[in-house]
Amino acid sequence: MAYSGVVTLCSGHTLYPNAGSSSAYIILGLSVFILSSLAFNYKGVRTIISFLISTIGIATLMMSQFIIMSSTLYYIGVVVLVCGIWYNGSFFYFYNKLKHSIRHRFLNSNKITHDS
Repeated sequence: MAYSGVVTLCSGHTLYPNAGSSSAYIILGLSVFILSSLAFNYKGVRTIISFLISTIGIATLMMSQFIIMSSTLYYIGVVVLVCGIWYNGSFFYFYNKLKHSIRHRFLNSNKITHDS
């Protein structure tokens, strides 16, 4: 559910021109939806860290819409928000897979040099 909220936020070219107007409050509603989805999918400390990362992303989005009015800042906020959601979701699956792959390659390259 959280990912669907971020996908909506990624359509920034339809939201960004409305920066500072009442339609910018859509972002606030989607942000509450995303944080609620994270809380619903509670996984202990991982969710707390994810919640903090996502809150930083949401704060960046709010600044881009109400204070600084920057499309670059808007998309930085969306990326940080996606990272926060990913951290709570499947980040550790990919992290462990990458770690295993690197360890496997390192061990295999060591065997080749010792056998020579």
